[in-house]
Amino acid sequence: MKRNLLYYIYPVRNSIWEWNVRMLMKYIHVFNHKIIVSIAVDSNTDHPDTVKKAFDVPAQFFVGPNDPKTGEIRAFPNALSHVRSIDSEEITFYAHAKGVVRAKKKPLEAPNIRAWIEAMYRLNLGHPDDIEKILRLYSATGAFLREVPNHGGSNWHFAGTFFWFRNYDIFRRNWRNIAPNYYGVEGWIGKHISKSRAFSLFDTPRNMYATRLDASEYRNLPWITP
Repeated sequence: MKRNLLYYIYPVRNSIWEWNVRMLMKYIHVFNHKIIVSIAVDSNTDHPDTVKKAFDVPAQFFVGPNDPKTGEIRAFPNALSHVRSIDSEEITFYAHAKGVVRAKKKPLEAPNIRAWIEAMYRLNLGHPDDIEKILRLYSATGAFLREVPNHGGSNWHFAGTFFWFRNYDIFRRNWRNIAPNYYGVEGWIGKHISKSRAFSLFDTPRNMYATRLDASEYRNLPWITP
């Protein structure tokens, strides 16, 4: 299968955006087709060139102004348009540099946030062959599936906004339909895919900001690398 990456970064200075990119780079070999990186900038961010240098692979970079009210939404349609395809053998992973604002503002939560983020990278990218098998049976997959009424325009989402989708099942729909609020990208997948067509890699009822996730809890799942 062709495997695309859509990645969004708001590179706040002295935040964990660089740590996020290093986590991603551990799994960059997973992606064998298009790599699209959206960079949002303002007076609080590092220079886009600094972000580009953190990626040691060929990628398409798009730089635009940060909108604190809507976050990722400004860049999302453009990123999607660059992987638009109804090829049944093409899948796409979406993620962002998570925790760049919250972990900085609430340092007591930072260890919990890092543990959650690390789990999302490992769960989603640790075994791409199994992801392909899942996406031959389902339209979307990710970890930490939640059912929350009208969250980003959907009644279910993958908490943390790390998810895979099958291009054929998304781009035959009105994929530009995105809720115009801060959680619009997180809820986007649930606006277009029913929960019955989504596979959750790992779930836990806890508040991921308030409690620490230990790797031992998901280490033995079949799609996780050591």
